[in-house]
Amino acid sequence: MGNILIMRKLNLLYDKFYYTSGTEYTKRPGRKTLYYSKVGRIPIWKLRSGANKLRFPCPNGYNSELQQDFMSMMKYFEEEKKTQHLFNSQLDLDYYEKVDSLKEKKNIPIPKVKIHFPFLTEDITVNYDLQYHDASADDLSEDLYFYVIEPINFEFLQAKKYKDKISGKVIDGIEEDILDNISPKVIEMINQGRCKLLIDHGHEGSWNFDSFYKWYKNLLLKNKIDINEIYIFLCDLNYKAKLKSDTDVKIKIIPSIFYIEALSREVVKIKNRGGEQTVLGYQYTCPDIKDIDIKSKDKYFLCLLRNCGKTHRKALATYFEYHDLWNNNIISFLKGNWSNTGSDIIPKKYKSMMSKLDKKDMVELDTQNTENKWGFSPMHTNREDFHKETFLTIVAETLFEDIGIFLTEKILKPLWNLHPFIVVSAPYTLKRLHELGFKTFHPFIDESYDEIENHSERMNKILLELDKFREKSIDELQDWWVEILPILKHNQDVFFGYTKKKTGKVTFFEEILS
Repeated sequence: MGNILIMRKLNLLYDKFYYTSGTEYTKRPGRKTLYYSKVGRIPIWKLRSGANKLRFPCPNGYNSELQQDFMSMMKYFEEEKKTQHLFNSQLDLDYYEKVDSLKEKKNIPIPKVKIHFPFLTEDITVNYDLQYHDASADDLSEDLYFYVIEPINFEFLQAKKYKDKISGKVIDGIEEDILDNISPKVIEMINQGRCKLLIDHGHEGSWNFDSFYKWYKNLLLKNKIDINEIYIFLCDLNYKAKLKSDTDVKIKIIPSIFYIEALSREVVKIKNRGGEQTVLGYQYTCPDIKDIDIKSKDKYFLCLLRNCGKTHRKALATYFEYHDLWNNNIISFLKGNWSNTGSDIIPKKYKSMMSKLDKKDMVELDTQNTENKWGFSPMHTNREDFHKETFLTIVAETLFEDIGIFLTEKILKPLWNLHPFIVVSAPYTLKRLHELGFKTFHPFIDESYDEIENHSERMNKILLELDKFREKSIDELQDWWVEILPILKHNQDVFFGYTKKKTGKVTFFEEILS
């Protein structure tokens, strides 16, 4: 007999579960699907209770009203065979119009937390035997449990939000701390050292220290939860710079490189499959260095602007408009969240372009067949021809007027697609990329902009570098590309190399459980 791999248990604790009325569901005529079949990222549901009733956890952090609405929806999903919603423990606001017991609600509560994504990603499900525990019903005899809350944003202390069913407007209720929704039983276990409270924001890097510190001081004042048992996963690789020197924050913050760890694994799978159909309907295959045809490149820039409400993306758009770069480059301008409001970081030379952009139609490259121009997932929307035809990616990252460093799919796409880049982001982003093993393109591109902390000055420097790049001839850029091929190959290799490394979450659990 071969060796049997015994995975270590990971005990996940929840305040409430929805218990199904049976164990089977007929998915199609003549075929049956067990509720505990694996679906997407969701791990196998193995826990049962009572008379073989399967159960699905209610997201931690819901208040009592949301818990009650969740139970009503789950009952509806079970009765109506909405299996995907049931598997995902999903509270869908659209179903307030469909579930009889919820139709009369005038104000629909908006959740502040979600469940299972992105915390229980494949790196966790393949390395641990996930065990789900009901704090209100189970015999909790294990040594250590983990209570995971996944907030939608980093504002833990804020007013409850409701959507008025008639007007559609969002209205405020009383102030609420999501940690106040933890049951007394779980709080007791946290304070006994038998449960770790994990706040997962490991896929987001935007947060405000003052709001966080207000919440933290309020937490200390209430003195209900041992803050030494709280861990926050955060995708800001420069979070320490926001922690003011005169404050003593004892909560443990775990920096996350979620997008590198997740996307490197996903792209390797795409590469091994020989390609995939993207969400925008295009066939994509991951490029190989030997297939690059430098002579086919005839456009300077690739830049994709979807959410154009951010001021640094507005600044880029004014630059493109002023120099009329839309047609001779590969640049999109989808005007998501657009408003005709300026910013100090837009150079005076380009400010007059804002009124022109306000009247300008969207510039679409690959979204013509998509109804929701701003709601699709941008993780895998690659177009091979975009990189083949252009010399440089202008990366408009998520953060700019910030000191946080948040590496998303935007900066990772040129790394795995063998493309050089200039990154419009917070200061020291390139420095952090170097620390992670990647190489960049100084001195051909003067990357001293990365060290400029003044946001207006940094933007000016970046736009000057784009000016200099446009002054290069096609022959000069093709010669440069010959020189940087080893750097492009190195970056792709480093990116794929993250698939062979333990993720931050796996390492975290190994250390806690050792």
